[in-house]
Parts: sequence; structure tokens; C-alpha cells
Amino acid sequence: MGRRSARLADGVCVVEGAKVLGEALDAGRRVEGLYVVAGCTDPVIDRALQLGIRVYDLAPGVMEKVADTITPQPVMAVVESPVVGLEHLEGLLRAGGFVVVGVDVRDPGNAGTVIRSAESSGAAGVILTDGSVEATNPKTVRSSAGALFHVSVVQGGSALDVLTTLGSWGARRWATAARGDETIDYDRANLTGGTALVMGNEAHGLPHGLGDVLDGYVSIPMVGRSESLNVGMATAVLCFEAARQRRHQPR
Repeated sequence: MGRRSARLADGVCVVEGAKVLGEALDAGRRVEGLYVVAGCTDPVIDRALQLGIRVYDLAPGVMEKVADTITPQPVMAVVESPVVGLEHLEGLLRAGGFVVVGVDVRDPGNAGTVIRSAESSGAAGVILTDGSVEATNPKTVRSSAGALFHVSVVQGGSALDVLTTLGSWGARRWATAARGDETIDYDRANLTGGTALVMGNEAHGLPHGLGDVLDGYVSIPMVGRSESLNVGMATAVLCFEAARQRRHQPR
């Protein structure tokens, strides 16, 4: 079940750890099976049993063979995938929500942080376009700390097509970039109303050819020696600025 092709075909993801499984249960996700190391007594097991979920005890050493981590947690489950279609976000954007668009985000830890930042700041959704890591990659699921199950996540679609569609729904599309003549500081950009925060690859940023489907570029001023933040941290800064601007909108 750790194989990407199997997960995509079956519409499931692998969840490791009681906390993340608890988040999936809180979100009402269907759990196809729960696998536990013999002797584990975590309360999430009783909760699963009460919900009628099948629980399988694993013999010593089995979890180490099937889990994604070197030192696995004693609880692992196969859970319904939370990924939705792009059309799911149309109404949310037209109603003034904001989304994060990850373009060629490759690192699963960064992708998980992007999802966690988006969910915790109140974003309507996260889109991981073609070339990005899979949202249901076990490392992404773990890094999201369960946020994956509480925010709409879209997987796939070319960046050009996705951003064109978001623009047709009335969303302003702000891309992050290094400071330059075309950029403005992120806290000067209007991030209210339907908004897409467009984040690029960890090493190379955004690909060429997207300029026509972007409405502007924002940068995060750096006062220390670092030249930039990683994509997860930058997403957190922009998401919470979008949330702040919404809190201070005139009513």
C-alpha cells in the first residue's frame, strides 16, 4: 500500500501514528483498516473499534517491514483519500476564500507544511500541480499533522491551466518572487477576496511562461543574512497575512 500507483488506484492514503489517525476520524474519513503492533493500547484503537473499523494485530517485526519510517509508530491505517477535484474550490473562491497553489513543490515535508499552514490559517484549499509531490505521500501526510483531512486538497493539473481556471473564477493570483522591480512587499498586496497564493519549486522558484496568468508578484523582505525562506515557511507567512487582512476588513 506504500506504492503511489496502488494508493491512487484505490483512492486511499496510508496514515501512520495515532494523532494523525485521530484527525482523520475527526474529519469523518472512511478507514478501511487499522494495523497495530501487538500490545498497543492507544485510545484511538478503542475509538476505531466503536466505529466498526477492523483492527489487525501485527506480529513483532511486521510493522517495521511495511511502514514508511525507520522507527515506525505502533499504529498505521489505510484511510480514504482526502483529495478532491479542482471544481470543488470554485464556490469557495467566488465567495472570497483564498487558496495556495504549489507549483513543482517536490519535498514531501515542505508539502505537508504548506498544507498545515493553509489549513491553520483558514485557507479554502491547496492545489499541488503537476510535478509536485503527491499529497497522499506518507511523508506529506505525516508532515501535515492531520491538516490534510481538514482542508480541500487538489492534486494535479498543469500550472498554466490551473491558474487560468482560477482567474476565470475571479481570483487574483499572487506569485512569490525574490525582490525586484515587479514585486511588492507581501503586506502591501491586497490578499482579500478570491485569492491564489502561488508558491514555486524549492530550488528554482516558478517556471517561465506563467506571467500571463499571474496578477502580481510579492516578496517577503529579509533583514537577516538569509536570502529566502523555504516554501513551507513562506507559505505560512503569506497565509497568515491573508487571514489578517480578512480579519481587518470593514464589515
